[in-house]
Amino acid sequence: MNFDIILKAQKANGASLGIDPINSTLIGTTAFITGLAIPNEKFWVNLMPWEPDRIIDEELSQSEVGRIMLEADLQMKKDVCNYCNPCANETGKAYWDLFESKREELAQQCMNKYPGEIRNTDNVYFRPVITHWIIPDKVYAYTNDTEIYIINYTLTINSESDIDHSTFELYNQDVGDLSRGCFEELNRSAKEFSQYTKELDDSMILPYVIWDVNNEARYEDLRNVFVALALAQWYKSKITSDMDIFRDIYSSDYTVSDALQPWSFQEIWEDYIYSYENGEYICWENTTTKTATGTRTKCNPRSRGGVTFRNINSKIIEIDGIPPEVRDRVNSAVLEGLVDEEDEVLFGNRLHENRSQNAPVSAGSGSGPVPTVTEAAHDSNESIIDDGKGYDDEVAPLTCPEGWMGPDENGECWKMQITIA
Repeated sequence: MNFDIILKAQKANGASLGIDPINSTLIGTTAFITGLAIPNEKFWVNLMPWEPDRIIDEELSQSEVGRIMLEADLQMKKDVCNYCNPCANETGKAYWDLFESKREELAQQCMNKYPGEIRNTDNVYFRPVITHWIIPDKVYAYTNDTEIYIINYTLTINSESDIDHSTFELYNQDVGDLSRGCFEELNRSAKEFSQYTKELDDSMILPYVIWDVNNEARYEDLRNVFVALALAQWYKSKITSDMDIFRDIYSSDYTVSDALQPWSFQEIWEDYIYSYENGEYICWENTTTKTATGTRTKCNPRSRGGVTFRNINSKIIEIDGIPPEVRDRVNSAVLEGLVDEEDEVLFGNRLHENRSQNAPVSAGSGSGPVPTVTEAAHDSNESIIDDGKGYDDEVAPLTCPEGWMGPDENGECWKMQITIA
């Protein structure tokens, strides 16, 4: 039985840094094995100020996959905030104009209902809370019963208004002096403002962040993890545990629990809390050309949420059959070890297991075809074939063991081939 895996790395071109082949393929392989070893429902991370005890699942807390997911979550929250910076971009200016206009509208609305209680609209500030989750979008793949070749994949960001944690603050006067009616009106307005902010984020900010997540180098490791977990979850859906060729590999604690570099999820949490309390930027905008005074815009990241890759398999859009040109590229990568193409390099490796003889799994790359299987046994079911040129008239046709695929034209029984592309 053969298991082939192909990893793709993009070449550097001109000023582009490209993708580090060693790093990207190592992360992909590590994430794939982690995805096999840990149940799908545990692949989540979460950064919320009021949930310091629910940052990451314990089984991911020291893994490379956990580090990459949590760092990407923090980066996403910073990016959401920085795209709102009115001192840095036109989108930020337009965003804050609408943000402030809505704030003043709701504050004035309360002042009209309860005259004399709020002295100035500038005294009211709403603190919206929006949850943002990086989630799977789509995974397009060529597939058949035993092979998958991922051709394209995207991530997206899901947003929700967290009205239960959205509040208001009152400046330059005591909130205790407000009537119950005015206080409840401001609470209702805080929830409305949170929903309005979510709609602003969805239309003005998130398109930029989603593009970054799918294209920018700072999210490259996350994308490598995502596609590797997609393959792992697809693989797990096709086999039973007793047929898993990797079971002896990921049973090692070292493989899953040890990261490629030391890290602490608590340190990432503390970075998030610092950003949450101190803001990502402070923007001063002059109100007059004659003085240096102006308005101060400070952005404390209001984004909560995280990254969840729990059910990637449901997002795989399968295109039946493997095109011949794709199969040729895959075979070349496996048999030659790598294929150097115009813009990218394919790295291939083959794991081979002689199930009938209980032989250990062996790996090979660039060493030519793996020898034809001449015997396949499962319990008392055993079949013998010749050298692959045809069946002997005196011998019954080969049948593969239960749960195995084949035989193919060379008389081989097999399980699975996956490709990260």
